[in-house]
Amino acid sequence: MGRRPSAVRPASAGRTDTRERPPARVEIRRRDGGLELRVDDTFASWYQPGETCTRSVWDAIAAPVLALPPHRRRRIAILGLGGGSVARVVRALAPEAELVGVEISDRVIRAARRAFGLDSLGVKAVRADARDWLRGGGDRFDAILDDVFVGRGREVRKPAWHAEEGLEGMRRRLAPGGLLVTNTLDEWRAVARAVRERFPAAVLIEVADYDNRIVVGGPAGLTGRRLRRAVEADPVLGPSCPALRFRSLRRAPPSPRPRSSPRSAAAAKQPWKERGCGEADPPSPGSPPSSPPRSPPSGSGSRFPSPWTGPSTTPRAGPWPRRPLPACAAACPSAGGSSSV
Repeated sequence: MGRRPSAVRPASAGRTDTRERPPARVEIRRRDGGLELRVDDTFASWYQPGETCTRSVWDAIAAPVLALPPHRRRRIAILGLGGGSVARVVRALAPEAELVGVEISDRVIRAARRAFGLDSLGVKAVRADARDWLRGGGDRFDAILDDVFVGRGREVRKPAWHAEEGLEGMRRRLAPGGLLVTNTLDEWRAVARAVRERFPAAVLIEVADYDNRIVVGGPAGLTGRRLRRAVEADPVLGPSCPALRFRSLRRAPPSPRPRSSPRSAAAAKQPWKERGCGEADPPSPGSPPSSPPRSPPSGSGSRFPSPWTGPSTTPRAGPWPRRPLPACAAACPSAGGSSSV
């Protein structure tokens, strides 16, 4: 990839838009007391012995499990198992759950078992193409966590089949009231619309200084505010909460707009709208002006749309963090060696 810090995109379950292929290169690198799994030049997993959380994207993918009551955390599937970074957090949140991890590469599974402690997590590792696994049907799950991407390095993206066939296949494999969680990059708006069309409620999770967006679909009652409170109160993920931002995604209500207002006409075409967690409802016509907007939270990234600042115009540089990760998930200058698997 050639740039540090590297893209956080758990890269395992897909390589092409038609037929997935195992990765050509699987590499383990030592950095700052931890291990980094790289799959075709993409940062796929992070493991630091003795640590459960990563304070990064993998925590955000696992966080929606907290929206389920404990008795509903029975069966959870992870598409794109990689080195098990998501599985490790999920196991801490759901100690009694049956975890199934779908991974296309035998070499990645072997690396995860040899160096990343996968066997200690009690995960049933399934060597399969994620698309074929979804088509196969079978048991239903309380949550499906999707980490499937194609491409390598800067070119990583969701596969072409994901937006329609993939999301629909995941929805069919969910038990009633289950959760669909999908990690996205540039395609997040299209994925968010598709998820919102299929579920009564949806939430967007952003990670400070990352381009990854986690889209969550679930039952009525799922909101960004409730999910954030659950994460804040959780002893496992609570320390990661300052790096995460939760927003409910709601359809804009159909209401007539004055034709003379270009802004209203544009809003009428928007199929859904974003609302920041804790953001107040817009004032009704004729209501007194509200208090001045709050300042952005300390340390929040300026690249993301915000209820305080509106959409960012900062140029994108790709799905790479703008600053080094915290120590527990650091992709810092190499302090050790690397090995191919």
